Amino acid sequence: MDLPTPILQKVAKKKLALDPGLEYLLFFGLIRFYKGLDLLIKSLPELRQKKPNTRLLVVGESYELMRKYRKLAISLMVNDMVFFHDHFVPKMQIPLWFGACDWVIQPYKSATQSGITPMAIYYAKPSVVTDVGSLSDGITAKTGLVCKPNPTALYQTINRALTEKEQFSDIK
Repeated sequence: MDLPTPILQKVAKKKLALDPGLEYLLFFGLIRFYKGLDLLIKSLPELRQKKPNTRLLVVGESYELMRKYRKLAISLMVNDMVFFHDHFVPKMQIPLWFGACDWVIQPYKSATQSGITPMAIYYAKPSVVTDVGSLSDGITAKTGLVCKPNPTALYQTINRALTEKEQFSDIK
């Protein structure tokens, strides 16, 4: 994998003008229906109750209308928790997004595999992935957590991930 060098979280947050006191979840890559962004957004109202300082970064080129995701976030009153950067990310900017986040979230509804998991591991970021296809094959007790592809399971697993984050701090 030929990726740019990782950068420190505080540096990445500063360069992206993100609040250094918040925790960030990263949904990264091509935005397509089967990748479950709607499930992730639907998990946010419950997450806000337990982890109010959590934000979601939706980063990547969209292959569908983003309006439905923005409307969903508004209807669930979590639009203030979601930052959309829905266009292509040049290779040299990838370390910024991975550097800024605390967890990479892959809430896929269906999948064979994903290139995002190896990227998360390279950037020493743990992942929450759904147990579809072979998506969870790269996930170990040190690299992340696996859950069912539904909003409740995502909320519960992300809450656990943020609560137990220290056990994932040395994934390289």
